[in-house]
Amino acid sequence: MGGAASKGARTLPKRAPPTWAGARTVQQPTETPVVNVQAKPSGAPSQAPLASETRNEAIEKDAFDPHFLSNLSRMGQVKVDHHMQAVRPANDATQIFERQRAEEEAFSSQHQTGRIDAYSLTDLLDARKSCTSPADIRQLAEKYRMDPSVVEELSRSVNSPSVDRNRVRTEIGKDGEEFVSVTAAWINPLIARP
Repeated sequence: MGGAASKGARTLPKRAPPTWAGARTVQQPTETPVVNVQAKPSGAPSQAPLASETRNEAIEKDAFDPHFLSNLSRMGQVKVDHHMQAVRPANDATQIFERQRAEEEAFSSQHQTGRIDAYSLTDLLDARKSCTSPADIRQLAEKYRMDPSVVEELSRSVNSPSVDRNRVRTEIGKDGEEFVSVTAAWINPLIARP
């Protein structure tokens, strides 16, 4: 964006790069190597060695490459973490037993006295609304393994959603669609007090 006046002037190198920079010199071998050509299938991989344990002429020539040497020195020395451990997948049978043990712990924790999950609490509070006597509440508390006094204390401040049947409104919209709106209510059980 902008005109040419806002651009920086292009600068060219002041001197020619050295002859060794950016190019490798390939020396032609003085004698022609004898290659043993054997018939091999077209899908067979090449048998050229990828690495060597001894330094041959190709390795020596590669060692004098200045770009290669500068890249090696820039990378630095290899850092080996000697405390690293191999990751081994756990035995399938062990995983099955651990999963089974975890499920048993979760199941046993659900049925401990004085503990209840939210879904069971909602069921308890809904069932409490239909109780008609203190004996019904005691039976309900025993079913959920709770103390009846805890159920009564809890029901003073927590309740499950209920609909007040006297406050249900039905409206029909312009397109003929029916809308029903209801009002939530706090419903206590109808317990006959002695």
